[in-house]
Amino acid sequence: MRTIRRIYVYLVSFVSLGVIVWGVIGLARTTVHLRQIGGTASDLAGSLALTLVGVPVFLLHWGMAQRSAARDVEERLDRTRGVFFYAALAGTLIPAVQSGMALVNRLLLILFRLPVAGRLVGSNQDPWDNGIALLINALAAVYLFSVLLRDRRQPEVLPVSNEVRRLYRAVWLLYGLGLTILGVQMLVTYILTPGSDIIPARGVTVANAVTLLVAGLPIWLLTWRSMQAALDESGERDSLLRWVVLFILSLAGVGTVLTSAGLVLAGVLNKLLGASMNWTQTLSNIRQPFSLALPLGGVWAYYGSILQRQIATVPATNRRAELRRLYNYILSAFGIGTLVSGLILLSGYLVGEMMQSPAVHIAQSGRLANALAVLAVGLPLWLIAWRPMAVEAALPGDDGDRARRSPIRKAYLYLALFAGVIGSMVSAWGVLSPLFKVWFGNANATLRTESLTNLAYLVIFLVFLAYHWVSLRADGRAASEALALRQSQFGVLVLATEEEFLGAVQTALHRQAPHIPVTVHNLAQGMAGVEQAAFQAVVLPASLAIHPSPDLRAWLDGFQGERLVLPASADGWAWVGSGERSLREWAEQTAHAVRLRAEGLPLRAAPSSSPWVMAGYIFGALFGVEVLILLASLLLSTVFR
Repeated sequence: MRTIRRIYVYLVSFVSLGVIVWGVIGLARTTVHLRQIGGTASDLAGSLALTLVGVPVFLLHWGMAQRSAARDVEERLDRTRGVFFYAALAGTLIPAVQSGMALVNRLLLILFRLPVAGRLVGSNQDPWDNGIALLINALAAVYLFSVLLRDRRQPEVLPVSNEVRRLYRAVWLLYGLGLTILGVQMLVTYILTPGSDIIPARGVTVANAVTLLVAGLPIWLLTWRSMQAALDESGERDSLLRWVVLFILSLAGVGTVLTSAGLVLAGVLNKLLGASMNWTQTLSNIRQPFSLALPLGGVWAYYGSILQRQIATVPATNRRAELRRLYNYILSAFGIGTLVSGLILLSGYLVGEMMQSPAVHIAQSGRLANALAVLAVGLPLWLIAWRPMAVEAALPGDDGDRARRSPIRKAYLYLALFAGVIGSMVSAWGVLSPLFKVWFGNANATLRTESLTNLAYLVIFLVFLAYHWVSLRADGRAASEALALRQSQFGVLVLATEEEFLGAVQTALHRQAPHIPVTVHNLAQGMAGVEQAAFQAVVLPASLAIHPSPDLRAWLDGFQGERLVLPASADGWAWVGSGERSLREWAEQTAHAVRLRAEGLPLRAAPSSSPWVMAGYIFGALFGVEVLILLASLLLSTVFR
């Protein structure tokens, strides 16, 4: 209940603070503007109403929050308070930056003697509007920052505050980087624009680009430097948010870079293949995609190298390998998707050439250029990202086994299979539908071309599907051989005094892990002659572990392997967290645990039976059903339209 109360108090404080800030801004703007009486009165009334509504609500709820934080350490340590401060700082400082950009944009245009109507920021505002918004938002941010600093002087607040601060810095990093990318894109566009173009328009582009860079570059560089300087703080280097930000920055521009690079190559190839345009027109066509590919490619290269260096510092070998796989498989997915798209474009062009007269070859050059450009972009990326993963999966021994069993690799291969199956289904429908139309007497001149085009698509998707299916099968065979070898080297001894127990465990082990050598031994025969070195694990019921016989105790004390104990009920003993189960269920669970240990995997805890977990499963299932219904309706509407 206290958590819900905190969320309510800080959420109302956040909203009412925004109402006050913009109400005061409106009041100040109305006061300094010399407008018509009716318009001024209307604006004044709205701004005054906002301020009068917001002030008492904010004072009431913010006072509650401050009093609670003053008398209760738990209130100061709660994340809700940190989220409020950093969200409110972002909500005031970002509008302040935007207002400052509007002032700089106007000043540059005036200095360049250019029309201020072409400004990028604050086009519907005058300098007073921007100045007032900058001042009021800055004052609110100063107050919030001073209160936050008082909180951060208390050492116990720092760990929780630092977690929220990471997100706050990430927001500013993305904001500053976005402004910088747009500014560089506009500058590159200006440089590639021929000098004969309209001079004022080019000057406005420079002024707008400089405005973006003046704001974006300092924000990006200062934020990134502060994030790098914080790496020595506890938990900063391994923070999940940092990994997410690095992956986003490394991969977010991949799609745009691929598209832009493809458009640039397509424009050049189109000219080389005989398109009726001069090089000036070609440069004009590729100017926009090139200006976007250049900064985004730089971001991809820079943060990709940062990500690779950080991955190399991860101490755990398995985790380091999984992070590398995640990066490579995402790049591989981009590459194979682009490659398949290029093959589809190329097959469409080839079918078009086959079905049309040679006179249209020049008109088709654009399609050929697009296909070759997409292939030239996608194929190298896929080979660079996929080849190391394929080589790693083919390695013998534990390294190759871990690579083949990686959940990231399995997810990639199964997603590829899914895409291949869906693409094959759609292509097969495209092949059969025109044939059925001809059969039913609804033929036209384009049906043959349509059917052949979809047949080419079907071949592409089938090859794509077969390649990944073969890779998955090879992984499965190699994994089975490696697991069989592991299991054959993991001897298990099952101890009990009841033959029924021994038989149940032995049967379950043979069913779940047939390659594990299992030895059952009835303790009624004693422990003489049972060699400890022959076994890597011993399984025994809890009753024997609690009250072992002297010879069993001596044998267990000298045993160097793992001891797996079944928490079955014993006289006077109850096992917390384990319910009543049948002998068969205990045997199956024991066999599962033995198999995990034989494969070098940790034992997994039983799933939680929390009602919230159950509710999550139910809502997830309902959402999945809705998605399936939506997909089915889309498929049916496509088939029967």
